[in-house]
Amino acid sequence: MDRLLNKFGFNIDSFKRVFSNFSWLMFEQVLRIIVGFFVSVFFIRKFSVETYGAYNYALAFITFFTAIAGLGLDQIVVRDLVAKTNDREKIIGTSLVMRLIASTISTILALVTISFLRPGNSLIFNLVFAFSFSFVFQSFYVFDFWFQSKILSKYSVVAKSLGFLITTGLKIVLLVKNAPIIYFAYLFSFEFLFALVGLWFFYRYKNKDTKIAIDWKLGKQMVNSSWPLILSGLAIYFYMRLNQILLGNILGDREVGIYSLAVMFSEFWYFVPVSLCNSVFPSLIKYKNTNNYLYNLRTKQFLRFLFLLCVGVAVFVTMFGKYFIVLVYGTKYIESAGVLSILIWSGVAVSMGVASGQLLVIENATKLSLKRTLIGAIVNVILGILLVPRFGVIGAAWSNLFGYYFATYSILFFKKGREYSDHLLKFWK
Repeated sequence: MDRLLNKFGFNIDSFKRVFSNFSWLMFEQVLRIIVGFFVSVFFIRKFSVETYGAYNYALAFITFFTAIAGLGLDQIVVRDLVAKTNDREKIIGTSLVMRLIASTISTILALVTISFLRPGNSLIFNLVFAFSFSFVFQSFYVFDFWFQSKILSKYSVVAKSLGFLITTGLKIVLLVKNAPIIYFAYLFSFEFLFALVGLWFFYRYKNKDTKIAIDWKLGKQMVNSSWPLILSGLAIYFYMRLNQILLGNILGDREVGIYSLAVMFSEFWYFVPVSLCNSVFPSLIKYKNTNNYLYNLRTKQFLRFLFLLCVGVAVFVTMFGKYFIVLVYGTKYIESAGVLSILIWSGVAVSMGVASGQLLVIENATKLSLKRTLIGAIVNVILGILLVPRFGVIGAAWSNLFGYYFATYSILFFKKGREYSDHLLKFWK
């Protein structure tokens, strides 16, 4: 194996670290899929399509505020931790405090907005309130970014998996006791609380000196780099979840339930490209700083592999997704099959978008990420407004699909963006 890697020019130690990191990330997600799948079947079957739709409407709504709560700092913090190892305490402490402040503001904005958007709907308001606790808990995931920067995701995986298993056990108890759906929304948030306890424990284990510091000058520099990612994140969540909001407001929560099941299946495997990107990202940063030839070569190799993977998944789900939905969830969700056969092809654009987005961070071209994502959001909004009232869930699926592809490939509309077009269009050569 080592000889084969050497033959193709791979650094053996670097490859093994990336593969080990990716394996741990895959383990976490496979655990979530296997365990979570069986629990979700009972969860979805227990509640009516309308109630399941209300739950997903609230979840889609709260997602809009996630980018504000996170300040777009995820990749910026990882980048700075890799490049500025001596400033660990300042980077972590400053980003933590800023995210806590942003989380509080996001919660207030979410509750005020939903009061105007769905006035008098106490279920939706209470669900949004329960989901909003996740903002504060996720603020402490800055410790996870440190593990990412060191390609040591196994510690994050253990912490998050324990949180997931605890929450899953509680969810089973609630299902047995026929608890109302609001309890499950609180469990969604408290999973992050359980996980952050583990993250803090492992962070202290790996760093005997766990002091944190706040440097507002550094914080300003981080925000100067991340503000395009904040707006980009808002646009991403906007075109990923807007159609659920439109369906709920125009056609009702039942259509949200039908559409949400298809969305869940189309996105269930996104952890694979995201985990791959998170594992490769630190290595690409180092290649960019040391060997530009290897940087370009590794980037093209990675994108080629990612493209083939996405197309393969899309073909398989298009062929067999309908039978799976009917078998597991029953005929009441048969309409979801048609939506799924469209949405599953979004995975190609999403994966290439995630990968190229990280490359833009490396190139310090985050404004391009913002521009292309805004274009995708605008396309999705316009098509959603036009197609949802007339074609319902199918119209929502098509508007979403076009939004994804415009969000990824509209980078070619800009002169500066065309400088990076080789990564998106010529990775096959």
